[in-house]
Amino acid sequence: MEQRDHGLDELRLLCMVMLAVYHVINYYHGQSVNMQISGYRALVIQNLFWGGGRMICNVFLMISAWFLCDKPFRFERIARTWLTVLLYSLACGAVHYVEKRDAAVLVKYLFPVSNAVVWYASAYIAVLMLSPFLNLILHKAGMRGRAVTVCILFAAVSVLPSFYPKSYLQFTNTGWFALLYLVTGLIKQGRLTLKRSHACFLFFAGWIMAIGFYNWYDYAVLHHALAWIFEQLGFYKNMYFAMLSSLPCFLSAAGLFLLFLNRGGKTGISRFHAWGGKKLACASLDVYILSSIAGINGKLFWIELLRLKEPQSAAACYLYALLGIGAGVLCGNVREFFYRKYVRNNHHYKNFCQKIDLYIMQG
Repeated sequence: MEQRDHGLDELRLLCMVMLAVYHVINYYHGQSVNMQISGYRALVIQNLFWGGGRMICNVFLMISAWFLCDKPFRFERIARTWLTVLLYSLACGAVHYVEKRDAAVLVKYLFPVSNAVVWYASAYIAVLMLSPFLNLILHKAGMRGRAVTVCILFAAVSVLPSFYPKSYLQFTNTGWFALLYLVTGLIKQGRLTLKRSHACFLFFAGWIMAIGFYNWYDYAVLHHALAWIFEQLGFYKNMYFAMLSSLPCFLSAAGLFLLFLNRGGKTGISRFHAWGGKKLACASLDVYILSSIAGINGKLFWIELLRLKEPQSAAACYLYALLGIGAGVLCGNVREFFYRKYVRNNHHYKNFCQKIDLYIMQG
């Protein structure tokens, strides 16, 4: 059995915090990160977890790819992810229907993956479906051809659009995640290696470029010449956050991933690391869903469901973010307990998953 990487467990927790802070602030106190409204105070909040809220989507995918890129395909992974999304989607859809009696909304939430109710989960499931093909590329294709292909795609999808956004190939999040999966596989194979000092530089370079552009854009567009250039090239304020494949977004994610990779753990706390790491790992998707899915009034679903008072300050947003993480970890572990006890070991469910696995392997 592969030894648990405590560094990645710590990274997963950090990503949960950034994810939750980003969404709660965006939902309730977006003016806190706007320098034109909040002044230099916005810089502090931007750099206190909020700035990584989109970048961590890349990190989460890299963590998953690290463990999947040398493992055989299992349909059960797809089924468990789909069932997790469906559980929360049905709860949200039911509340919508009770309050609004809108059958169309209920139908939408009955098919959460195809309707991208939680877009990351939809893209992740698509990557899981592509994983046999991606692993075939990683392990069966020629070493040189594989590396050259990934580099060419990366240059076209990430590097060039970072300077000329209109050249973006509309690769979609699924396509970008598939490419990122291959990059992670090359890292695990030892084809791409970096010292921690270089990984630290990558992280800060990407972070500073993303947040720097986000703030500079408002002042740059006041100059008509720069505004015209931005329009011609296709730049917009949130580009380096919204476009996951952008170079700043990728650099900050890859740098952070490599900083925590293979950090190990002290012997005295390794058991705690292993226990806590498992609890966080099985609830990662739950935290993501609760931290992002919108409720009936367009705010966070779990806050609306519990009838909590909306946070009135940035400090309150941080508190709510922590509460959301706690709720997600609790719900995720309860869900996982019932899944393992009543679903995973179900004879019909196991046979169904095994038949699909056999079909994929034979194909």
